[in-house]
Amino acid sequence: MIRLLPALLALWPACAQAQAWATRAACDAGAAEIAPHVLPEAQLAALRERAAAVPDSDGRFWRVQSPGGAVSHLWGSYPSSHPQILALPQIAEARIAAARLIAVDRDFTAASRAELNRRQFPGQGLQGAPVPLQDRGFHPRAGAWIRSRTEALGLSPAEAARLSPGALAELLMRSPCEDFTAGVLPLQDMRIRVLGQIGGADVLGLEPPEALAAHLDLPENAATARAIHNVLAARMQPQPDPAFRAARFALYREGAIGVLMEWEQVQLARAYGAEQARRDLALSRGYLLAHRNEAFLKRVLPDLREGGVFLSLGAFHLPGETGMIRLLRDAGFTVSRIPLTGEPAG
Repeated sequence: MIRLLPALLALWPACAQAQAWATRAACDAGAAEIAPHVLPEAQLAALRERAAAVPDSDGRFWRVQSPGGAVSHLWGSYPSSHPQILALPQIAEARIAAARLIAVDRDFTAASRAELNRRQFPGQGLQGAPVPLQDRGFHPRAGAWIRSRTEALGLSPAEAARLSPGALAELLMRSPCEDFTAGVLPLQDMRIRVLGQIGGADVLGLEPPEALAAHLDLPENAATARAIHNVLAARMQPQPDPAFRAARFALYREGAIGVLMEWEQVQLARAYGAEQARRDLALSRGYLLAHRNEAFLKRVLPDLREGGVFLSLGAFHLPGETGMIRLLRDAGFTVSRIPLTGEPAG
């Protein structure tokens, strides 16, 4: 959100309205469980089988030991303020409280008044020449969901047309279900940061707050930006049945990160077709996860060698050949999963 125009920042969440389907009832989710009509047993089994082929696809919490013996911890976070997500395991809270450093993808606090003023410059996040949303090359369904989202946030078509690709991506990253608590309750990763700072830890942002949007605003990255828009837009599609959100919570609390990633691919294929989904995910994850993971590790490596770091990244950053766990092991660290209550052992 950092590069959105100041007027939008000022209005959101005060004037933001949840999209029609994203009611309080739909977003409250209820018990974290997987209803059969959401994921039938056969489909869930297939997703688990596919996820099992992905390295390190299970687990939210990991112990990271440097070649010299210094110990840190890695947490896979979920971007929600729902109580079921904000409630952290006791062992994780203890490690946060004892951490020397909390490392997160981006630190949105300003280090100086001058930096704060730069972020609030009226041109940030705006394109010189307006481009209507319907002319940006989105998949037709994605375009409809994106327009619904911008309208729900109080933007007119003319205002939405001025959003740069990076600013639009930032806007789409927040779920409509978070509109109800925006500015009141933190997302999970922000709660982790707060707990760490209460315990006296310093905070390290692994990339500048504006880096993601600036990358997507470059003309040579237009295809990547469009793929990210399509992927994020699919998360905005109407899901008025709270059981869908409850199932995602259940899988996350189970530590089934790979299953969540495979399920996203299935949902994208249903929305856009298998080939479009494959291309969009390859471009989107190639930048958001793989490319940024390498930069994140380079930034935090000296501190991990010293130890005492609580590294919190979105859960999708952890698994796979380009995931943070694999990168840490390739860098000589010993990374071992800490099974939590509700997760499979081993």
